[in-house]
Amino acid sequence: MEKKYDKISEADAEQAVRDYNEGTDLHTDMKNPDVDHVGRVLFESGLGRCMEEIEVQARWVADDYGGVREHIDQTAKQAAKNIYSERVQYDCIVRSISPLISKVPNTNEIEYLRGKFLKQSGLPQDAIVLAYKFLHFLRPDVFPPVDSHARRFYDVQGGSRSISAYEEALKRVQYILRGNVSSIDIAKLRRVDGPHYQGDIKLIDKIAYQLGGENA
Repeated sequence: MEKKYDKISEADAEQAVRDYNEGTDLHTDMKNPDVDHVGRVLFESGLGRCMEEIEVQARWVADDYGGVREHIDQTAKQAAKNIYSERVQYDCIVRSISPLISKVPNTNEIEYLRGKFLKQSGLPQDAIVLAYKFLHFLRPDVFPPVDSHARRFYDVQGGSRSISAYEEALKRVQYILRGNVSSIDIAKLRRVDGPHYQGDIKLIDKIAYQLGGENA
């Protein structure tokens, strides 16, 4: 059976959450939920106050969370520099956006926030995935960490650098959050997730990561 967001069974969704929680991260050899917890702690006070703190956050996402494949230190340093140059504005926008369940961020907001990670800002092309993962930890109630697995699961067209593809993924996640996919019962899946639960968007991402990988 094709494992798309609207074509899975309730059993598929539950098993995907279990498989994610039992799985080992390829980058750190830690259990997936343990890696997620490290990120949550690293970002629990929000965006770093100084460039060095932002660089630590960006480097962790780039390296331990698989944000980029190479030039990790250089990428993290440049991303931190880009963000810190407009830190007050960047942080204000991040904090002001409504939770995804109520509203999809507008194109200008997404473009500005991810723009600090784009090639024209001095970063490699694959750093756009770093952007979405970085934003996820800043606002886990707004931004899903969309990668190739998730794009397949949400059945969106376009590559990682396509803003329309990310917007479409946001709409798919919102659709699921609002209870419109009967096989993805959020309340029940929270119980399946148990002590590893870190929000509904991360819960959905666990399913997308596992089942989107099966579509590869």
